[in-house]
Amino acid sequence: MPVRTEPARLAVAAGPSVVAGKAPSQTAGHGTGTGTRAQEDPDGLVVRRRRLAETADIASAWRDLARRALEPNVFLGPDVLPPRLAAFAPQAELVTVEAPDGRLVLLAAVSRRRIGFGLTGRLTALWSDDYAPLGTPLVAPDGPGGAEAAWMALLSHLSDRTGRRLGAFALPDQRLDGPVHAAFVEAARSLGLAWAGHGMHERAALAGGRSPEAHRLAAIEPRRRKEYARQGRRLAEQGHLVGDTVTNPDEIPAAFVEYLTLEAAGWKGRNGTALRQEPAARGFMETAVAALGRSGALTIDRLRLDGRPVALLLRVRDGGTAWPWKIAYDEAHAAMSPGVQIMLQSTARLLDDPGFRLADSLAVAGHPMIEHLWRERIRIGTLIVGPAGRGNFGVSLKGFEFELHDRTRALARGLRDALRTRFGSRRKPARTGRTP
Repeated sequence: MPVRTEPARLAVAAGPSVVAGKAPSQTAGHGTGTGTRAQEDPDGLVVRRRRLAETADIASAWRDLARRALEPNVFLGPDVLPPRLAAFAPQAELVTVEAPDGRLVLLAAVSRRRIGFGLTGRLTALWSDDYAPLGTPLVAPDGPGGAEAAWMALLSHLSDRTGRRLGAFALPDQRLDGPVHAAFVEAARSLGLAWAGHGMHERAALAGGRSPEAHRLAAIEPRRRKEYARQGRRLAEQGHLVGDTVTNPDEIPAAFVEYLTLEAAGWKGRNGTALRQEPAARGFMETAVAALGRSGALTIDRLRLDGRPVALLLRVRDGGTAWPWKIAYDEAHAAMSPGVQIMLQSTARLLDDPGFRLADSLAVAGHPMIEHLWRERIRIGTLIVGPAGRGNFGVSLKGFEFELHDRTRALARGLRDALRTRFGSRRKPARTGRTP
């Protein structure tokens, strides 16, 4: 199903111009540690950039920030981001905004990358990729000046380092309806920045606060409820069907191997895109899964038929927020929708937890399965940010490239799906990694 997106929207905020030298961060600081660069603003907030190898000294503060963050983002936490960058963006740097007492009040990863077709060259962008399409930074609410001041420090820093050619930088895969985005808007207005949203869409989410049965009756259409129940009964008739959830850190690696095997046996294996066929991606996932399991942030939901897995779902969590991360199912039982059955099982277990508040599906807009199961929506989009006035040219030009890129990708996907339907899938050669 094609992704539903909205056209770009350009916002120009009144306020002091970063280009004119009136940004809050004007005083250059000095680095602390090899290769670490720092920049201080008048409020005492310090912006530092670190290579991945230089982050050991902030490990404890990093976990503390993840715990305090206005909006959780487990994919920017210390269990996921280091192996993720090592696999896909070793040149990226960690950017932190630090309070005078040493606490972290903002953290993101930054790289120079091609966005869209790269016709206008590379630009600075916060890191996001297809393995974790959520780029919202970790932002604390309790730093000097609150979340807005932390954003102002980061935006000023990125503006100072923006290439002269276009004067724009990108914030991909931002959540646009939460407190972190609200703080961004206020910070950008204070700095006189212009920004445009691209690829804005809604994706499925699940809100807590009701029982699994109440959710089933309210969210799933009667016709689909009946069909899902019928498929579940048919699957159970094939043998001894058991659903369980793996939470023991010592058992998670073996369950993940089951996931890898099931995924490779399906369409991703035929297309050459299963994790087993991509060494860089597999290494990242193995490291992250083990670390998340040790910290209690990852569980694996399973459906087993006569002892063999027919569906597995990797689910990650940070506080009351959850994300269904990866799913695989046995295509031999596709007529009984084991993927839907495992998602129904996972949904019930989330809703049974009194501490659960929200799950972000991470799915594309219009996803043919999850949007029929989860009825809440969150807004996601990429922001192109630059100085107002003449700098709007860079924002608009990069935005045009984004729109062209998105439309071309949508057409290509439609053609690919049509060819697969007519001629069937053909296995692609294995790849050694991927550039998201």
